[in-house]
Amino acid sequence: MNSNQDFFKKRIADLAAQADMQHIYTNTRFLTPEEQSIVLSLKQELPVPVRLIGRNDYPGSSESGDSSIRKIAVFGSAKDFGYEFDNPIRIIHIKPKAEKFAEQLSHRDYLGSLMGLGIERELTGDIVIRGKEAWVFVIDQIVPFLCDELTQVRHTTVFSEEVMGEVPELSPEFQSMNFNVASERIDLLLSCITGSTREAGKKLLREEKVFVNGMTVFSAGFKLHEGDVIVVRGFGKYIYDGVVSTSRKGRCNLTLRKYV
Repeated sequence: MNSNQDFFKKRIADLAAQADMQHIYTNTRFLTPEEQSIVLSLKQELPVPVRLIGRNDYPGSSESGDSSIRKIAVFGSAKDFGYEFDNPIRIIHIKPKAEKFAEQLSHRDYLGSLMGLGIERELTGDIVIRGKEAWVFVIDQIVPFLCDELTQVRHTTVFSEEVMGEVPELSPEFQSMNFNVASERIDLLLSCITGSTREAGKKLLREEKVFVNGMTVFSAGFKLHEGDVIVVRGFGKYIYDGVVSTSRKGRCNLTLRKYV
């Protein structure tokens, strides 16, 4: 355990204690998958319930499933406090003022523009790109600033506004993937996902960059089960759909879906 993780654990414990003593909800800003895993590992030690919410939980969302990568932790419950949590997650829609002359922008381009405005990374969640438009999940306190100041991404002049309610463009899109492997071990799947060796997959595990159902996976022999949600830092998020068929020699033809 390094000093950063120790500090983060103390921060989580302090937020939970504040919620318990003051009988009010507390929450973090957007957390990385690593931080989310730590929060989940502490659940049994905290004096109040904790849950993780993300892009599927913003007001008015009709999304199903769990497509979020970055989430916030909320401490407390309506059962304990007698009222509902006021969700601070909001959506900023970014679109070019002149689509004809707009560039095809990447996640890095949008994130770079946000950071260039002095926005802390933990104030922004997932960024969803559809064509030449993007939707950014943010903490409510920065909405007015972004609507006024986010006017350019790379060389493209853009218009930024808050959107509420159902946004059809935010429905998850998937890329289906099929692999033939010896078993459902996580290291074999990582080798396929990354297009590299099993050793490279084991390195990702050692570096704590692999998460299954929100928890950090360390063991190369971890066996996947149908429905598992996998996040690999730097390679995206996936739903494991299980084994389609098995060869006479015992090899598995398995499938998964990547969020795109």
